[in-house]
Amino acid sequence: MTVNRKTIHLIGHAHIDPVWLWRWTEGYTEVRSTFHSVINLMKEYPEFKFTSSSSCFYEWIETIEPELLQEIKKRVEEGRWEITGAFYVEPDCNIPSGESFVRHGLYSQRLFQRLFNKKPEVAFAPDSFGHAGTLPQILNKLGIKYYVYMRPFPGKEKEYPDGTIFKWIAPDSSYVIASVIPESYGGEYQEVFNKIENIEKYPYWNKNQQEFLCFFGVCNHGGGPTRITLENIKNKQKEIKECDLKFSTLEEYFNQIIKKQKNIPILKDELQHHARGCYSVLSEIKKLNRQLEHRILMAERFATAGWLLKETKYPESVFEAVWKDLLFNQFHDILAGTSIKEAYQDARDQLGAARHRADVIINQTMQKIVKSINTQGDGNAIVVVNPLAWPVKQPVIVSEIISRGINKENGCIELVNDEKICCPVQAVQSSRPGSKKYLFIAEVPSMGYRVYFARQECEEHKEIHKLKIKPHNIPHPPKIDKNHLENDFWNIDFDCIRGGISRLYDKTNKIDVIKHLGLPIPLVDASDTWSHDVSEYRVEAGKFTLTDMMIKENGEVLASMVQEFQYNQSKIIQEIVLYKDIEDIDIYLNILWLEKYNVLKWLVETNIFNGNATYEVPYGVQIRPCNGEEEVGQQWVDLSGDIDGKPYGLSIITDSNYAYDIKNNVIRVTLLRSPAYAHHDPERYMVSNNYPIIDQGWQEMRIRLIPHTGSWKDTRVVKSAWEFNVPLIAQYEHSHPGKRGLQATLLGTEAENILISVVKKSEDGKDLIIRAYETQGKETFTNLHLTFLQLVYPIKITPYEIKTVRINLNTKEIFETNLLEEVDDGKD
Repeated sequence: MTVNRKTIHLIGHAHIDPVWLWRWTEGYTEVRSTFHSVINLMKEYPEFKFTSSSSCFYEWIETIEPELLQEIKKRVEEGRWEITGAFYVEPDCNIPSGESFVRHGLYSQRLFQRLFNKKPEVAFAPDSFGHAGTLPQILNKLGIKYYVYMRPFPGKEKEYPDGTIFKWIAPDSSYVIASVIPESYGGEYQEVFNKIENIEKYPYWNKNQQEFLCFFGVCNHGGGPTRITLENIKNKQKEIKECDLKFSTLEEYFNQIIKKQKNIPILKDELQHHARGCYSVLSEIKKLNRQLEHRILMAERFATAGWLLKETKYPESVFEAVWKDLLFNQFHDILAGTSIKEAYQDARDQLGAARHRADVIINQTMQKIVKSINTQGDGNAIVVVNPLAWPVKQPVIVSEIISRGINKENGCIELVNDEKICCPVQAVQSSRPGSKKYLFIAEVPSMGYRVYFARQECEEHKEIHKLKIKPHNIPHPPKIDKNHLENDFWNIDFDCIRGGISRLYDKTNKIDVIKHLGLPIPLVDASDTWSHDVSEYRVEAGKFTLTDMMIKENGEVLASMVQEFQYNQSKIIQEIVLYKDIEDIDIYLNILWLEKYNVLKWLVETNIFNGNATYEVPYGVQIRPCNGEEEVGQQWVDLSGDIDGKPYGLSIITDSNYAYDIKNNVIRVTLLRSPAYAHHDPERYMVSNNYPIIDQGWQEMRIRLIPHTGSWKDTRVVKSAWEFNVPLIAQYEHSHPGKRGLQATLLGTEAENILISVVKKSEDGKDLIIRAYETQGKETFTNLHLTFLQLVYPIKITPYEIKTVRINLNTKEIFETNLLEEVDDGKD
């Protein structure tokens, strides 16, 4: 063999979509069938090797066919069956939260260690439609060294100037070595031979590359390598003299790359774009995903509080089950909205059941803790709980029950906090005719609670209230009339002709922020469900007409204006809200959408120029050009530049959206897309066939606006997005004695740029796990306060680092760990 001899690594594979054009039960059957086929072929062809991902599949086999699992174990030990780690299923690699990616890897690596006594070092996401630039840090801290994917395709969808093998570097400087799959992730014998014969003509290899990837096998609905393909490969091995043609694995391939490839190039970027429509189509599944991600994390924090306070047991098995329900439905064709309609009946059931189990944990823990609070006081007790690990000041809505026993005819209800200070409260419209709810602004400590008391307001209390608070410190209630809304922070003028807002004036900084805000825009979208080959949506399909505008709420705590719009048979009810003593501007959208092959966007035309667009991505941010292209983002997006030479920006937070575009000074949130289910080019959509259309009917969405001076780093947008998606919880509680006081906090840190995302019991059931990440790209020294134990730990976090610590509650020792909760040895 000569020194420069080339090797083609033949990777036997069976890409299996557990859900796509079929339901999960059919996918389950195909996994079993494919794995049986591979094992049988391995008995006939001792040189044959096979690569398979998705720890979920191995769980299925363990449950249904333990004998088959034993056969797989033998092949793994022989080095012929390669398991790839990091993912429970092959997920969408943009929409899931950072913590979802952590749990994909945590549960997968633990399962592979248990079943096969090894943790894979290769992560594999061949069919995902894009990959967030923050993934290398997450993968690295899960014990992953290598990453293999296919999309975005070289040349057509992304440029790889130095080749398709590279060190993929995250913002924190950690990395994995990534390799793009050439041509396709499978193929039967003739397609495989074409790839082999043309392998050196592929234009995207690295300079002087000697190791090449070539996948083979029947894919999508499983199947894997076939006998005829294996026979023909064996014959081809004898024919080809100029290179080695070998059955191989991804790990063997990377080992040779590391050995032979000098100066592997560097890529510090996200891997986009393949199918931009995936981030807005089928809004319901995306909303369920967002809700459940937060609900499970909230349930973990509640359960941890109950465990630490010795009120409840920690339900480890329930958490693993609900996480896996979520992770399964993050499979790329489910979460992207590109599966058949029937598949989403299953997804709703699974995600809804998981959300209920999380809610049960939250409620049971809250009931246990609240019953131990001394709620004896002057009035009806309302316990407000903050599930987040930093202090929160946000609106809270409570039911009419708080007015029980109060004679409302003799005056209004007032609220008093634990410091005997009166808090404004306002009756607001509820969802039932003839009833109302009450809203007030609560301030609650980090991962803690605070008790408020509702009581009869009287003249004496009003006078006491005036004496306790100096007049110049009293925030003014919002004011509203037929076309104007304002509070201490903002002046808003409504457009009575087109709808939306025609002026948003920053009273503190004396700046006009926008030209127009809050206009719904329907656009033409003739693309398939994925929006293949579409980079932006630009052609308007028509205009929504403002049909009505009215004041909905007008009180001491909030005021709101409702605008109603009509377009064809579609209707939008938009409520714009300002609060007393809170700078946030909230928008509530109720949408009746009955359009086909249209996109619905929500427009903000700002006065911001020379701007940069920043998007939240999994455990980090991504800066992109303001070129109008459709982009994926998570809970928030920001445009920061200048207005009349002054540094200024606008952040937009959503409760369920993942797609945005920013062009120059205009931000648009993509609310809905309405193609047919799983419509893939080049198939034609025929109206006469009455195919079901996505996102028809009523939809509810919320948006929060945060105008600000400076850049997004000068705001609280990162934590505000969590507060918007994880509201305070209020519970009416009867009067009783208890061992706990009227206010308490569990833990937290004082650094504004450090966000504690996870508080849980360790997977081995021994210790406390706390995870945080640095949000603004600056090295930070802070303290982790465990108030309930009266402990303080100094913490150092590097720019954009995800930091996990493990605390032994017996010895009080703290250890830094990787994302597998293993003590970090300091190695990559």
